Amino acid sequence: MSLTCVVRLLEHMVNSHMNNYAEEHKILFRDQHGFRRNRSCERQLLELVCDIAKRLDEGRETDACVLDFSKAFDKVNHSKLLLKLANYGVSPQIVSWIDSFLSQRLHKVVIEDAESMASHVSAGVPQGSVIGPALFLFYINDLPDSAKSRVGLLADNTIIYSNASSPACLQHKWDMKFHPKTCDDIVFTRNRNQTTNEYKLHDTCIPKYSCIKYLGIHVNSKLSWNKQGHKTSAKANSTLGFVHQNVITTS
Repeated sequence: MSLTCVVRLLEHMVNSHMNNYAEEHKILFRDQHGFRRNRSCERQLLELVCDIAKRLDEGRETDACVLDFSKAFDKVNHSKLLLKLANYGVSPQIVSWIDSFLSQRLHKVVIEDAESMASHVSAGVPQGSVIGPALFLFYINDLPDSAKSRVGLLADNTIIYSNASSPACLQHKWDMKFHPKTCDDIVFTRNRNQTTNEYKLHDTCIPKYSCIKYLGIHVNSKLSWNKQGHKTSAKANSTLGFVHQNVITTS
């Protein structure tokens, strides 16, 4: 068996152990739906919509900010990750193996026949690795602790919402930063005159919209699905038109 196969096998074993350990001891944040058994994108959307709909039925407004991490998986600090794993009670043997797995990695840039000097990688989880998602979940697990508002997560997809959300409280959490220009703000309300709160990250205002796209779904401030319906219908008609043009039918 090659060294690569051995490492991949060990990855699967450690990943399975860490996931089982996290679920058994209820370590991971309740509303984290990414890379976990019996949780999904659909469940995250359903819980979010039901929560906001309940608030609307009670006559309450809900401010929501959809936040975008800046290079999320590349910002995982190795030494801080190992510290967090130890604090969560992961066995010293597993922590030591992860340390060995992440350390002594090199990267360089290659363009045609030219290549840069190799440099050590001090942060980030290996893209495409088996254990990478689990390491990322452990790393950002305490991110919602700084928020007084409700936080929903699907891996690095983050939404914070409440009567008065404050996304700035999550900024700089363990070196993880949000990119203000790709974040969205929306107020869910049935009132004609909605409250206008302004939120900033890095002294940049988060743009406010009457309709946003979250986890691939378009939803507006009235919690209506009109735009999503139109988008889905248009896509279906486009696909049907392609089939009609390219499929030959015979009687």
